Amino acid sequence: MTPLRVEQALNAAGLSGYAKNITSGSLQTARPNGLYHVDASGQVSGAPEKSNGMLLANFLSDKWGSQVYWMWGGATYEQRLENGNWQPWVKLLKTGHQSTLADYGITDGASKTDLQKAINDLVAGTPGALNTLQELAAALGNDANYAASITKQLSNKADKATTLAGYGITDGASKSELQSISPTGQIAFFATTNAPTGWLFANGQPVLRANYPALFAAIGTTYGLGDGSTTFNLPDLQGQFIRGWDPNHKVDTDTNRAFGREQGDAIRNINGRFGHHPSIFVDDKLFKKVTMTGVSTETIAGNSPTSSQAVDFDASRTVPTANETRPRNVALLACIKY
Repeated sequence: MTPLRVEQALNAAGLSGYAKNITSGSLQTARPNGLYHVDASGQVSGAPEKSNGMLLANFLSDKWGSQVYWMWGGATYEQRLENGNWQPWVKLLKTGHQSTLADYGITDGASKTDLQKAINDLVAGTPGALNTLQELAAALGNDANYAASITKQLSNKADKATTLAGYGITDGASKSELQSISPTGQIAFFATTNAPTGWLFANGQPVLRANYPALFAAIGTTYGLGDGSTTFNLPDLQGQFIRGWDPNHKVDTDTNRAFGREQGDAIRNINGRFGHHPSIFVDDKLFKKVTMTGVSTETIAGNSPTSSQAVDFDASRTVPTANETRPRNVALLACIKY
């Protein structure tokens, strides 16, 4: 706002004549807050320029405050008093219409001319390996069929690399390296009830060969033919324990067992013989003495039995029992990578 407009605003508010005159002394003086007419062309010192104007003083104390100076020429300045120290005047607005960086007192900004020069330097001076604009501009200006020329120029310049090494990247993991961390067909156990992304629950279900081509290529129909043409079966590991395949039968003596085939539960054979004696002594654990409810009528070596004692067998009196043979275990979700 120019001093004239400030004065007009005061007049409109009925405050005409309230601005005091400063005709001598220094503007670097903490004075009562208000508006002042300044005769900077005469005896007043400390003005940003030798031009009359109006001063707006706003001080908190004799050590802190600020003042704005509107020159009649149109420029506007601001100055601050900080802890008793006057700071330099700062130009806020310049006379007339401001259209350049210099008009606002900006000295470190790039002008339109600076930007144009930088663009020109880029077009004409960038190395050819960087696909410069100069070559593109030449194709546009020197050939009427510029569309075809541009396409040809770009195809000649385009980097055709399709690998990390092609772009000079040496510390990135390739797609094949990432896939090798969990290759297709890998079996893993998860502490979740749902298969994670990229994995299938190994429950023996048939799945489409077209949906899982990599997995079908890896395991084929080892775990089931599916429908024989469009599907194949996943391994069924529900409730199963994994046993390493022993093709040479070093430990697994089941010579009829093929890779990927299930093997039922079994124990080593237990056999023995009990003899007859009038008195039977046992420890009442695995074996227990009982009284027979009836006397056997079998003949052993031509003699008839006279004892009513016998031995029964019950493993539950010694070890935990169930309707299956199993070791101690924890249930996890068996999955296969596809």
